[in-house]
Parts: sequence; C-alpha cells; structure tokens
Amino acid sequence: MTETAETVLVTGAAGFLGREVMRRLRQEGHLVIGLDLREDTDNSIRVCDVSRADQLAAVLGDTDIGAIVHCGAVSGPMLYRDQPAFVAGTNIAGT
Repeated sequence: MTETAETVLVTGAAGFLGREVMRRLRQEGHLVIGLDLREDTDNSIRVCDVSRADQLAAVLGDTDIGAIVHCGAVSGPMLYRDQPAFVAGTNIAGT
C-alpha cells in the first residue's frame, strides 16, 4: 500500500459481494465509500442510485475517487419479475 490511502467507491455495497469487497478494502487500509439503493448505517453505506448523475453528485460532491469497484446490479430477474424495465435500467444504466 502507498503512503496515501486511495479512496475507493464500491457500488452495490449492501449486497453479498459489495459487503465483502468493502471489508477487504478497509482491511488493506483504503478509504471506502459504499453506495447502494438501500441504506446500511452499520457499514457506512450511503443511499444512491448510480444511474442518476444528480444523486451521485449530491452524495460524492468533490470527493477524489481513485478507483471504482462496481458490484451494483439486480442479481436475478426473479427478484423483480414484474418490473423488467427496472432490472434493465439498474443493470445497464447503473453500469
């Protein structure tokens, strides 16, 4: 690790993979900002829809992000069977 910790943005931070990525990055000494559609105050996860530039700007402001780990997605269409546009929007526009 370098002398200055890099700030890493993790999307989908409240999910199965995102939580583990955040934990490991913190273990390595990185500053981590977690974003998700749902809040998790225990893990300092901020609510933000990454497909919305206005929300990203409001949450991140002038924060200098050194890297992004994108874990945000709807993992299976069965979770939102009746909302295919939501699944496509989250998985495509979010990326």
